[in-house]
Amino acid sequence: MKERGIHELRPGVVGLKSVLVWSYLLYDDREVVAIDSGLGPHGFWIKQWFKRTRRSPKDLKAILLTHGHVDHVGCAASLQKWSGAPIFLHPADSDLALGRYAGPWSSKRLAMIERSSNLMFWIRQLRVTDQLQDGQHLPMAGGLRVIHLPGHTAGQVGFYSERDKILFAADAVLSRGSSVFFPHRIFNEDDRLARTSVFKLADLDADWVYPAHHTKLGHNIMDDLRRYRDA
Repeated sequence: MKERGIHELRPGVVGLKSVLVWSYLLYDDREVVAIDSGLGPHGFWIKQWFKRTRRSPKDLKAILLTHGHVDHVGCAASLQKWSGAPIFLHPADSDLALGRYAGPWSSKRLAMIERSSNLMFWIRQLRVTDQLQDGQHLPMAGGLRVIHLPGHTAGQVGFYSERDKILFAADAVLSRGSSVFFPHRIFNEDDRLARTSVFKLADLDADWVYPAHHTKLGHNIMDDLRRYRDA
């Protein structure tokens, strides 16, 4: 499989890969939902997929942001302008998504990168129209449950499809081949919390997990999460 570009992952799920980050499109005959907007080429590839499948921009019904880091929200404002779709984000990450986060950063360098990138990509124009809450049910893409997973950021969330038994885990866990791991502590606002909030995922009935950062995903990460919980 090529590393970058558009990937048909399974019926109703498209993955878009650039550099190290994935965003996803969930679709059926009536609507499309984006999970994260990605950065840079992601916006182009999303529009290309709409063009290839002969869909209207108005078919994009929601842009669901897992958290406020620039590699996840970078194209959200332009996609919102293109489609008119509402943007959903947990309120704890509202300032971060706009480059205004003033809380304790474990890495000043990371804070500088985030703030400069937000300015570079005009993310300050991002307009969040709906706030996500833990346990919330979203009646789109067959139904998605919001799972608050703080630690990496204060407002990180995952999305769980009970109908399809798929979990979109954001940056709660990462995968490289058969290795599953946490983001490095310099990227986490609260490293200890990041390593415990994933316990909320371990009991989900999920046949597959899609992290936002992975390469050669070859097994169900739920098995790793349960082993970590039970250790």
